[in-house]
Amino acid sequence: MSLPRLYDFPELQEAKIVRDRSHLHRLQKEHGFPKTVALDGYIGARAYFHADEVDAWIEAKLKPKDEAKVVPRPGSRPQGRPRKVVEERA
Repeated sequence: MSLPRLYDFPELQEAKIVRDRSHLHRLQKEHGFPKTVALDGYIGARAYFHADEVDAWIEAKLKPKDEAKVVPRPGSRPQGRPRKVVEERA
């Protein structure tokens, strides 16, 4: 029986998958990033992630550039100043 490969939080940061704990939480809540696995079973234990689940999540997020679309986040609005509407004089 082989042991599962695990990533810890610093490894995810080094690989530039997450920036900080807030970013990790947002990825888990909004984008389905894998949940943590606590080995010690008590509060405050170091969190680990199954490497296979993380790798599968990344593969699912990768798309060819032709298929990739920029989709605005819910509740976002256009940036910048609105254009002026110039009326034609008769």
